[in-house]
Amino acid sequence: MVGVYGMVHYSTQQRMREFGIRSATTFTGMALLWYRWPVPHTEPSPRANSRSLAENAWAAVRELLDRQLSPLGLRAMAALDPKPGERVLDVGCGAGQTVVQLAEAVGPAGEVVGIDIAPLLLEIARERAATHANVSFIEGDAQTSCLQAESFDAISSRFGVMAFGDPVEAFGNLHQALKPAGRLAFVCWRSLTENELDLLPLRAAGLEGAVDMTPFAFEDPARVRGVLRAAGFDEIAVEPHEQNVGSGGLEAMLSVVMTVGPLGKILREAPSLRGHRGFGWGRGVGVSNLTTSSSTPRNQSGGGAACCARDQPRATRQAR
Repeated sequence: MVGVYGMVHYSTQQRMREFGIRSATTFTGMALLWYRWPVPHTEPSPRANSRSLAENAWAAVRELLDRQLSPLGLRAMAALDPKPGERVLDVGCGAGQTVVQLAEAVGPAGEVVGIDIAPLLLEIARERAATHANVSFIEGDAQTSCLQAESFDAISSRFGVMAFGDPVEAFGNLHQALKPAGRLAFVCWRSLTENELDLLPLRAAGLEGAVDMTPFAFEDPARVRGVLRAAGFDEIAVEPHEQNVGSGGLEAMLSVVMTVGPLGKILREAPSLRGHRGFGWGRGVGVSNLTTSSSTPRNQSGGGAACCARDQPRATRQAR
């Protein structure tokens, strides 16, 4: 399991001049910046549910989010070490950046299948991968979808495995889809307290107590090992990893944290909060010297943020 925290560095005085910051205070060694900021949002339909709201939000900031998460996903792929000619499943492929990256790794002789529950993101992914003949997609839940037994050499995921309703069932389904000697590698978040990029905006907004902890479901390495063992994996290794990441400048980072992630989820599901006190004035947080943490499974122990799992009767499989 790899925990990765990304840091974004800004000159406080420069940002105060550029964005008309009204004041700056110190909070746990970080600079919290308060300023007028237009909160990007689209009013949801009264019938829209949490999943469709999330899907639209991810689609809206996909390019910024890809920029932030790509280094972490590549860490998981390095642990997976996909080979030319292999068949790889990408779990929670989203808008398709990881599918394209995997397709380039396995080459024209290989194949990549992306699976996701979000049709809008899959539509974007199909457009993105249109020039890759070795790519296909499945709309469905990796926990319950009928995946052909022993049909994949490797399985990869970039933050796509934390929300399973039954993790043991889900990883069991993935386990049976792997060929003997198959590998599983994924990157997932460590705890909220280790992810300042999410934590500080929540604290600044006074919404820390309203967080949905689903993205941090695998914060405990012992739980990850237990889930993977129960699903049939063995020789599991979990390695924390921290890395500097960002979506660009301050404007880009604020757009991401207020659209997706823990704070974004709260705001899109309770849009009335946007007009409450600080949010009515466009209350924001300057992301100075913040880190982001995640975890990644892989075949071998050591090096970077990785978790390794081996299935005794069937050889190596990567997980976490």
